[in-house]
Amino acid sequence: MTNTKELVHKCYKPNHRYVKRLAEIQEERNEEIRKATELESIIIEAQAKSMAHYENSMNDPSERFQYKSFVDSNILRENNLLVPEDLFADPFRRPIPDKTLKQPDYLRSTTTAKERTRKIPRDDGYKDTGEIIKKYHSQGLESPPGTPVPEDFVKLIKPKWQEMPSAVERNNARKYLSILQSRNAYLRNPAYVADDTDSSTDCFKAEPSSVVFSNYNVGQVYEIKLSLRNVSATKLSLRVLPPVTSFFCLGLGKFPSNSSYIAPGLCCVYSIRFTPETLADYDDYLVVETPRGRDLRVPLLARREAPVLSITNILHAGYCLVGGIKLAEFTFKNIGGPGSFCILPKCNWPTTRYKSSIKSMKAIVEPFEIQPSMFHLGKNQKTTIDVMFSPQTVGEFSADFVFICDNCQLKHVTIKAVSEAPAIQYSLIDDEDASVSKPDLEEIVDVSASHYIRFLPINPFTYSHKKLYVENKTNITQIFSWYIFKPFLLPPNTKPSSPSEVERLWDAEAPFTITPDHGELAACAKMEFNLIFVAPYTGSFHNVLHLMFHNIPEANGKDCESEESGLESFSADGIRQDNGKNMLSRLQSSSMPVVFKDNLMLEIDIKAKCVPYDVLLLPYCIEFPGKTIIGSTVRKPFQLVNNSLAPIYFSWCNDANKDGPEIMEVEPSEGELLPGSAVVLEIALSSSEPVKISRKILCDVQYHSNPIELSVKAEMCGPEVIIETDIIDFSLVKVGTQVKREIILRNVTSLTAQWSGEVVVKNGNVDCSEYVSLSSTGGQLGPLESTFIIATFSPKLPLILNCFFELIVAKGNKSCLKFVGESQLPEVCFLNSQLNFGTVYVNLVSEAQAEIYNQTCLSTTVKWGTLKGSAAEHCTVNVEPMEAEIHSRETLKFKIALVSSYLQNISELYLPCFICGQDEPIWLELLANVKGLHIQYHDPTSSSKLSNMDFGCLDIGAIVTKTFIMRNDTKIDAKFSITTKNFACGFVSERVKKCMRSAANQGERVGLVTITSHLADPHSIAPERAVYEFQKSVLSNNKGVALHILPDAGTISAMSEVEVTITCYSDMWGKYKDIIECRVGDLPICQIPVSIEINGHSIRIQMSGDKQEPIVRFGSHTPFSTKVRRTLRINNASPCGMEINWFQNLVTKSKENLIKLKLFHNDPFTDNEESSSDLTDDDFKDVDDSTKLLNFRIIKNDGVLDRQGLFTISPLHSVIPARGTNLVELSFNPEIACDIEHDEKMIFGFCNGFVTLNNKDLGSSSGPVCRSHQLEIDPVRFWQSGSIEAPKLEIEADDVDDMQRVVLSASASDLIVKTDSGYITQNSCVRSFGQFVKLMNTSEAMFNFQISIPKHICITFNGRDFKHGDELCIQLPPKKHVKLSLNSIISLNFLSIAFSSEVMSDASNFSIRTLQNGGRMIAYSNEILLKFDNNEKLVQKIRFVSQLYLPYLKLSSDIVDFGTCFVGQERFAEISILNLTTCGSLWRITRNVDDSSVFTVTPKGGYLQPFDSIFIKNSKQNIDICFVANACSEYEEYFFIEDVLSETKIKVVLRGAGSYDGHFESLVET
Repeated sequence: MTNTKELVHKCYKPNHRYVKRLAEIQEERNEEIRKATELESIIIEAQAKSMAHYENSMNDPSERFQYKSFVDSNILRENNLLVPEDLFADPFRRPIPDKTLKQPDYLRSTTTAKERTRKIPRDDGYKDTGEIIKKYHSQGLESPPGTPVPEDFVKLIKPKWQEMPSAVERNNARKYLSILQSRNAYLRNPAYVADDTDSSTDCFKAEPSSVVFSNYNVGQVYEIKLSLRNVSATKLSLRVLPPVTSFFCLGLGKFPSNSSYIAPGLCCVYSIRFTPETLADYDDYLVVETPRGRDLRVPLLARREAPVLSITNILHAGYCLVGGIKLAEFTFKNIGGPGSFCILPKCNWPTTRYKSSIKSMKAIVEPFEIQPSMFHLGKNQKTTIDVMFSPQTVGEFSADFVFICDNCQLKHVTIKAVSEAPAIQYSLIDDEDASVSKPDLEEIVDVSASHYIRFLPINPFTYSHKKLYVENKTNITQIFSWYIFKPFLLPPNTKPSSPSEVERLWDAEAPFTITPDHGELAACAKMEFNLIFVAPYTGSFHNVLHLMFHNIPEANGKDCESEESGLESFSADGIRQDNGKNMLSRLQSSSMPVVFKDNLMLEIDIKAKCVPYDVLLLPYCIEFPGKTIIGSTVRKPFQLVNNSLAPIYFSWCNDANKDGPEIMEVEPSEGELLPGSAVVLEIALSSSEPVKISRKILCDVQYHSNPIELSVKAEMCGPEVIIETDIIDFSLVKVGTQVKREIILRNVTSLTAQWSGEVVVKNGNVDCSEYVSLSSTGGQLGPLESTFIIATFSPKLPLILNCFFELIVAKGNKSCLKFVGESQLPEVCFLNSQLNFGTVYVNLVSEAQAEIYNQTCLSTTVKWGTLKGSAAEHCTVNVEPMEAEIHSRETLKFKIALVSSYLQNISELYLPCFICGQDEPIWLELLANVKGLHIQYHDPTSSSKLSNMDFGCLDIGAIVTKTFIMRNDTKIDAKFSITTKNFACGFVSERVKKCMRSAANQGERVGLVTITSHLADPHSIAPERAVYEFQKSVLSNNKGVALHILPDAGTISAMSEVEVTITCYSDMWGKYKDIIECRVGDLPICQIPVSIEINGHSIRIQMSGDKQEPIVRFGSHTPFSTKVRRTLRINNASPCGMEINWFQNLVTKSKENLIKLKLFHNDPFTDNEESSSDLTDDDFKDVDDSTKLLNFRIIKNDGVLDRQGLFTISPLHSVIPARGTNLVELSFNPEIACDIEHDEKMIFGFCNGFVTLNNKDLGSSSGPVCRSHQLEIDPVRFWQSGSIEAPKLEIEADDVDDMQRVVLSASASDLIVKTDSGYITQNSCVRSFGQFVKLMNTSEAMFNFQISIPKHICITFNGRDFKHGDELCIQLPPKKHVKLSLNSIISLNFLSIAFSSEVMSDASNFSIRTLQNGGRMIAYSNEILLKFDNNEKLVQKIRFVSQLYLPYLKLSSDIVDFGTCFVGQERFAEISILNLTTCGSLWRITRNVDDSSVFTVTPKGGYLQPFDSIFIKNSKQNIDICFVANACSEYEEYFFIEDVLSETKIKVVLRGAGSYDGHFESLVET
């Protein structure tokens, strides 16, 4: 039972109601236990207080047994318990003072005493400390801080029980007071008591006391019964005088007996009839005459609740331009009773005939027009009147109208508006020069420009700007645009004769721009514009700037050229703008035409100048004195001066002379220089070679016409190196040996020398420089540094060495050194000069061995040459090694390989061998027998010789493979190639080939860890994609068929076979013939005939596979929704263009016709029965015997033609180009589907497409390809499906009541806001913690719906709040849901409507319920409408109830009786108010007496928090009541405790009496 709240949320949905009821029972039980506990604690507390009081008042019998004073009898009665009053009466009654006892005369103050007595004591600047402390202690407070306590006062302070008088003292005081009263209180004489029979009371009583008629109409008769009852003790007669006016009529009286006397207690009944002539108020009376002479007057009243319009006396329609039309709407409400109203100009009132005054539904007072002029409003109804303001002059306008009600009440209303003409104020802000806004004397400017702006000169590609200010002097927002024109110039003092002579040309190349160039100029606002001048080149510029206002109405226009965009209204407070179609229709229906135009408001003449840059070099020429060593850098400064108006960007061309050895650089090489400033630059010069320098270096200045030149002059010199050795002698050297010598080099300068050396021959000696080598041919020597190099002599021939070493110093001198020496060579021969290879094959390698012998003691080298002889052109030889060293008396063996391309025997073939040191080579003769290549072709299935290859009949797109064998019977490896004559494959890229090889190898075994193909190779593609790309590339020949040969080329090995695979790819039907050509080596070409027949078509729908008919699903849709369209792509994979005819069909369940037989004589692809025609004799006039007259075709009958247009396809006939695509549009019309009756929810259809071929693509029977119309193939078909579903959303909410309504809870205290000055109420607020509602689309259709939001509800969707009148449209896909947050809008208007609906008891959505704790709750129930597809027939409702809890205050006692108190003495009492609801209460106290000096109530108001059983003090407030009797009399007043929000009042009665009897004086303040 303790977890029932959790079970409510977790339980299964069918048990939700029962678990919720169980939770409510548990809450009621807990509430009863809590109330019993509180009641028990109240009774125990009262018993304890009563016992303590009894013990303290043992000596006073009158103060005993006061239990009922400490217990609240009302609480006991509410809980059906006995109260003390039910058991015993009050044992002690307080004496009631004598009502006739008055204040004695000697106690009354005289007039002089009153004037001289001060009510406020005089402040003499001194304060009695003892009195201050007594005051604080009497109130139970401590002494104020810093107040000294006198010593004598400490002694006087006594406990309270010691200050109270004893019982004997109180009795003595009462006896003394009674003696004093007995001296003045005398008894009255009984003889002067008045008799009851002489009382002035009336003898008859009217029931009702006033006859009141309400809710009456003109021309009707109303009747009310009036009873006159005899309230005296005797039988009396009466006479009734009739009413004064004719509107009331008195009927005959009905007496209780036959006589005219009425017994006591009986009554006479009269009928009062009322006939009104108008709806005004009527007053009359009846006079009832009695025998005792005192007449009774009965009022007759007719009161009808007067209509009251919530409209002000002055309505402001806003502002409008002259000649325009301004439409303003004013909405007001009737807060009184129902009534009809009429609007008349004040000049037409008063009038006696409304029909003559109201000529139409408009009230017109120029320039105002009001419609409608007549309307009827019920209570709390609203209406809107339109006020059209159309001024023709400038000024303020006002018109007086009279609102006349049918009860003859009037209300005068004044309508005001202002008419203005477009006007602006121009100002220029310029800080540079004051003369920029005035032209010079005799300066030529634009003829019509009223303002002038001159820019200061600038340099090219810089800019200057100025700020302009334009102020709108009207209260209407204006649309503006700036235009730049070329100026219209005339000689000075010359003006055009007419404005038409001024011709304006738009300048598209103007250097001036203004931002913003268009927009809106707000009412009475100043706008800033930037005028920018950008100079693209040097020169002077002149333009005119125009400011245009658009859509300016023209006064007294004749032609109505207004457009919707020209109607602009600017609203004031309380006026709603409406530029929509309704307002436009009202303006168009007006008889007042409006002409709109563009006004030129401002003309500004603009001038500017652009001057070139001024840059100067100081000095313009730089010369370096003396000689400079190369490799060093010299520097010299110079200055660059900018005399321009703008900064410059310079860049020095340091690489101007790339061919010379010198290097010149300027630092910094580039930079920016401000105007009027200079920069110091530095030129750096260096050279790598000795040279004389005299050239110019250039400086490029950005946007400058020519570069700046700087002349530079200088001379450079280099280093010097010498050889310390005079000659180098190598002596006698054997051929093949080496001799080394040393050469010393020294640098004699202070520069680093870069040297290089080489061996040269001079004076015509034998060139032997190739046999001398140097260890180093170059290097670097530092200043005064030396080095050495090694010269090596390596002779290979007998010679005498005579050459020189030449030393060259880079950028320096040259030197020479002589080399001398001598060398010799040995002799070599073959052991056998003839070499026989035997039998060899053409282009095959054959090997043999040859031997060479050295006949001398000198080592030498052997090198083989090229073949010589008659067969040398057809043979090649490879010798290993080709070159070798042979020592003294040594024999060397060489391996010789022979390759011959000659089929005859080799006999005259020689190979030379060159010996280093011998003049003539030695020769080796080669002999061989050469044989050729032989290839055979056969079928692997029959092992017979291959004659032809037939692929047979294939389906289009089918891949068929055939093979044959090539056999090599020789030992010759030969290259082969296989091609086709007609249908070769297209180009296949290497990437596709590689992916195809990878796809073929996927079946092989791989390792445990592999790498994904696309990661290892980013250019790879998937196997399926590779097959598609391969097939597409193969068929790119656009012939319909392609034969792919694998391998198409390669090498056939010796004594081996090659299996050749031929794969057929097709994308077009027909009969194909081709020849396969095989080329092997140099053998003749072998031709193999090939024949192929292809059937089928290549039309494919992109959304389907090759073997699957596509299905176009339109999905589920709501009834009456718009047509649904789909686009279908039709692909033609063939190389021929095709025509396709589409026919739409619907699927039927009829099985009567399974097939359809079609006969045709002309077009074989017509499927429309209506298009067929009868045959005539003319059709067979030119027919041969071999021509077919009639053809027939059998078609599968799956359905009937779609003639209703449920499914449509467009276009019906289309041409698809070769390798191209075509789009067809499919549509499904749910509106037609709703009209057609179907047994099933789903609707199916299909579309047949019949394919034909152009005659040019048919081919001929004699060619390689032959095609014909494919009559036997099935048409292209795709299916269609759609369904119709009624829109319905599944609604889920967290809190739903028994009536399945969404419950929204709120508290009225949400309107209370705490401020610095206290608690106040705000007009409205939105409950932030609302209810989430989930809308789920469980269907397969897309729902588009619009939510109609009722009043007092706010819906939050996607972070945005939508209220009543807002448009909330949602698109919900299938199987999706959205969440809406429903929030209550709490406002004071909401409370007033709820309370008024309770009083009127009309059929309202509001109801007020009373809760168990006494509080009240306002329940507002309504519906949220969901309109699907903006159709009124498709509506779903969300019912909700908004519960607003009101506060309820409970008083501890509603009667405060102080009893009898001593005059002038204060008595205090306390009552408490408790808020028992969950809503906070803002309460206040209202008195029936504005200023009462007897009863004082504090506080006057406050705020009580919602009830909390733990912190109850926040929801409870004590009210202190003070009673001071002024005289010896009884007092009775009352006040109301009013809750501001719930409008409930609790009446509290205050009673008390004053007496001068000292017995009632309280000696202790209470």
